[in-house]
Formats: sequence, C-alpha cells, structure tokens
Amino acid sequence: MRPEVSLIIPTHNRCACLRRALDAAARQQLPVEQYEIIVVDNGSSDDTRALVTAQARQILNLRYVYEPQPGLNVARNRGWREARGEIVVYQDDDAIGSPAWLATYREVFNQVRPTPGCAGGAIAPIWECPRPAWLPDHMLQYLTLLDYAPEPTVFPSGRWIYGANMAYPRSVLQEFNGFREGLDRRGGNLLSGGEVELQRRLQARGLPFYYHPRAAVRHLVPAERLRQQWFFRRLYWDGVTETLLARAVKPATLGNRLRFIYWNTMRLLQHPQRLLWSLWPVGPSAEGFGRKCSALFTLGAWMGAWRRLPTWADGREP
Repeated sequence: MRPEVSLIIPTHNRCACLRRALDAAARQQLPVEQYEIIVVDNGSSDDTRALVTAQARQILNLRYVYEPQPGLNVARNRGWREARGEIVVYQDDDAIGSPAWLATYREVFNQVRPTPGCAGGAIAPIWECPRPAWLPDHMLQYLTLLDYAPEPTVFPSGRWIYGANMAYPRSVLQEFNGFREGLDRRGGNLLSGGEVELQRRLQARGLPFYYHPRAAVRHLVPAERLRQQWFFRRLYWDGVTETLLARAVKPATLGNRLRFIYWNTMRLLQHPQRLLWSLWPVGPSAEGFGRKCSALFTLGAWMGAWRRLPTWADGREP
C-alpha cells in the first residue's frame, strides 16, 4: 500500500534535534501505513546516519536518504523526488509536530476545493532561553513563528507559508520543478527564501494557499537567535534576498539592473537617517532595535541591486 503523506525532514549535523522530531513524527494520529518519514541527510558528519538507522528498527515507515550536495533546497528537492505520497510535508529538523499534524494536512488536501497549491499551519516557539524585552511581536516572524488565525482559512496573496511547516501536492512540486537550488545560506551569508520564491511562482499561476491552525508544530528558538546581532544580520540578508527575488522575475538586461539600482538608491535616500540608524549602537529599547532592523533591511535591499544575479534565476546578468 502506497502512503498518502510523505514527511520530509532535511537535516545537517543536528542529531539531538532530529531525535525529538522523529519521536513526534512516529506518534501521529494517521495509521502508520498512510504516511512515510524521509530523513534527507544533507552531508552530515555527526551520528545522523546511525541515529536514523537505529530509529528505523522501531519506526517502520522511516527511510534514510543521503544527499551529499550541500544546500537546503537541494535536500528539499531530493525529498519530494524520493517521496511516494501525493501529499509532501516539510518540517525543520528542530520542529516537533503535534499528534494531529499530518492528519490535518491530509484533510486539507482531500477536502478543500479548489485544492491548495500550498498549505501551512501554526508554528509555536520552544524558547531555549527567555524572550528578550526588546523583541516586539511583529519581529517574531523572523524566528519562523506563525499564529495567523484561530480558524482554517485561505491564506491571502502576498503572505508566505514558512518552511518549518509547509505542505504541497507532489504533482505541484513536479510541475514547478520544486525549489530553486542555490537560493540557500552559504558561508557567512544568510541568503534564504527558497520557499518564498516557489510560492511566488505558485501564486502567479493562481494556485490558492491554505492555513489550518491544527496542522501545528513547535519550533526551537535557540539562544543564539535571541541576540540583537543575529537579527541585524538576518534583516540585512532579508533585504538582499528581497531584491534578488524581484530581479529574478524580470529579464536580465542591463536596463533592468540599472532600474533596480536606481529604485533602491532612491528608497535609501528618502530616509537618509536610516544610514545612521544602521551604524548606531542599540540599547535595550524595542523602538531603537526596530529602527535599526528596518534600516539594515533597506541597506540590504540596496546591496541586492548591485549583486550579480545568482544561477537560480531564469536569466543571466549581461
């Protein structure tokens, strides 16, 4: 019997987190024959293989796949290509699914019409240390936390479902050729947005998105991400990513590149004080922290206009 749901867990050198994720994945309300768990080991050098091999003796629907080419989107694509189920669910390796999680996604894709091109659910925090007083609610999205609505609803255009907890029909992933490989964090950069880039293509084709709060996970918020410096780097690279994604859907001509440079330069000059905010030290004030994050996002968007277009884009820079 083929499973209906395939759960994909990309991972890299995080055995402790992965163990908790697998424990929760094995306790789903779906009958075991209706879903499979696929761990995509993205070049780990720790005990990931040994852990999954040992767990597979008790979790009979668990499979291990090794993907040596680095990159989250590479691992995501390997996952859906290995999947046997028509519903493909993704989670981060530091997320823990609720018991009703996969059954809720099965309900969404079997009952909601028109069939969603993508679905997501609530993502609640597991705080490794107390939430800082300077961190306002509107910044929680950068920690991949989501509590969009108390009831199931269609997700509005321009809002994105987060990669820690998202699901697609396998046929949609196949039609759109999955995620753009190369749109990944590498070295010192925090370039990201693989799920956003795919979801933009889906929305451009008119495919609906759906949110169900019962398709819920809890997501680890490590202490290192509760430092202001982490947010400053994250917002800067979000700005870079935003401009690169916008450029990728335009013909890669010199004229278009100059337009992006001009638009983002004008945006920066409209608020010249933001250059000072991006350099100014910030204390424990939530207001000052928010100003500096906004300034760094704008600066990153400007820098993204100057960067060479990566190979995942449809065109090439002249």
